[in-house]
Amino acid sequence: MPRITPVAGKSDVPAEHHAVVDAVVKVFGGVRGPFSMLLHSPKLAERMLPLVTFFRDDSVVDAKLRSIAILSAVREREAAYVWAAQVAAARRNGVGDEVIDLIPTPGSSCAPTASTRGPSTRSGSDTTNSGWSS
Repeated sequence: MPRITPVAGKSDVPAEHHAVVDAVVKVFGGVRGPFSMLLHSPKLAERMLPLVTFFRDDSVVDAKLRSIAILSAVREREAAYVWAAQVAAARRNGVGDEVIDLIPTPGSSCAPTASTRGPSTRSGSDTTNSGWSS
């Protein structure tokens, strides 16, 4: 159970911040993910939201390639919730199942190992290793 209750909609924020909730809903179709917490600080959420739309709509990186990169990162981190959401987005961006199926599941025989990843990649849930080499 979270220490702070996630914001689910306008009723969870003061009236003067309802426009920020509306903007989040316009981008995501609802309040979810990090914005359910960011909305506890409406000014922060309001400033972060343009980054989401920039990376999604205005980046020089092609939408298909961006989706493949996102899927690779979330698969590596074993982020099942994000994976499920991003697979649908990748399909909307034109990434076919034949490409999605090539992204290895951690622990599979074709997944990168600690020795093939390189020294600066974090491994598993080891929080003692920051992932940075000195």
